This record gives sequence, structure tokens and C-alpha cells, in this order.
Amino acid sequence: LFKGKLYSFVSIDLLYKFMKEPTNYVEGVLLGARRAPELINLLNLEQHFPHNVLKRFLTSFGSEGDALGLPKTAEMDCQTPTHFVEKYIEPKYDWNEWSLRRKALQLANLHTKRTHSTQTNQSHFRRESETQVYLPKSGVTQTATDR
Repeated sequence: LFKGKLYSFVSIDLLYKFMKEPTNYVEGVLLGARRAPELINLLNLEQHFPHNVLKRFLTSFGSEGDALGLPKTAEMDCQTPTHFVEKYIEPKYDWNEWSLRRKALQLANLHTKRTHSTQTNQSHFRRESETQVYLPKSGVTQTATDR
């Protein structure tokens, strides 16, 4: 009990340190609350910070709500769907263990293979020079019957 307030500690050693100089620890907490104002309401330090804007905003909102006849609490619910709809479905997705093993073996076998080109510097432009063209046949046809 220090200045009419109760404090709790994690261990006996910290209790003894606090008992040696309690004002330093209380001032340290207040300094930390000045640096991080969100701690003021969390640690219930409104009496040390009378110009706290958040507390005034919350009390004014509560008084307006009472004047309008609105309840201070409201029941809310949230429901998550059982089966989410996937927006992107991977077409190559495969869950079969054996097909995954087969693909892994195919990829492993690719590491031992080498690709080679059959085109050389001498045969580079030969494809364009040696083309064969079949000209269209004439429009006359012979049949066995006369008309």
C-alpha cells in the first residue's frame, strides 16, 4: 500500500526494490504514460492527467447517447463462412501423391540430360535456300463417263 493504492509485483525481489524508492517507480510509469498516451486509460491514470482528450470524448459521447435514448451497449455478431470461395484456382494444382512423385522424378531426370543443337554455322541459312514447292495442278480432270 503506497499513498492509498495497491500494487502487485512479479517477485519478492521486485517488491523490495519498489519499497526502497516507490516514488521513482510511480514517476516512471507516469512518464511512460506521457510518452504513450494510450496507456492512460489502460492503466486507469485519468486522475494524473486531467486534460486527457480521450476521456472527455468518451464521456461526451456517452452523455449524448443517453440524451438521445440510445443504449450504451449493443449486441454484435460476426459469422465466418464455412467454405470460403476461392477467387483464384490453380489449374496445375495436384494433390495426388503418386503424380507428384512422377513429376519429381521427371524433374530429377532432366538434370542428367543435355540439350544440343544440330544446326551449325555452315547450315544456318541453308533452310531458306533449299525449299521445295509443289505447283498446283491444272483444272482439267478425266473421268470414265462422257456427258
